[in-house]
Amino acid sequence: MTSALQVLGGGGVGIFPTTIDATFYNRSGNTLDIGDVMQVDMMPTPATESASVAPGGMGTSIWSNVDDPNAAGIKYGVLCVALESIADNAAGRFRICGIVDAFVIAAAGSVVIGDGLVATTGNNCDLVLAADERIIAIALEAQTTPTTRTLSSVWFNGLPGGFGMDTGT
Repeated sequence: MTSALQVLGGGGVGIFPTTIDATFYNRSGNTLDIGDVMQVDMMPTPATESASVAPGGMGTSIWSNVDDPNAAGIKYGVLCVALESIADNAAGRFRICGIVDAFVIAAAGSVVIGDGLVATTGNNCDLVLAADERIIAIALEAQTTPTTRTLSSVWFNGLPGGFGMDTGT
């Protein structure tokens, strides 16, 4: 068995992160934009829509839907990034792991290359500001005080372990 964070050398110098993509139904109640961070519904309960996810709650088949992230999903769930604009209740492509453009925001400060980012309930990757938050992305682009959602290149890992937990500053 290989790890989702396995990196491939490709015969050259350096590494290339493994990419994991999947197709899911958008059950957020809204059209998704490219770069929206979403939570995979882990419950096999059939339904077409859900008002809340804890960490799951709906599904046309097991693990086939995404919804807006909630507190439990951000900490323990599987997260992904929309690779295309996806209408509500439509199927679309998402990245679970790999290099991707995702929405980045920072309540305070600037994002520098290599910063650890966490998920938010606002469908973004946010600059880590507190201890005990799961790092789901590493910034690959600098952003000067991105107080509004900004598409930015990140190395994303939406699996439950992410890139580990922030220990605080």
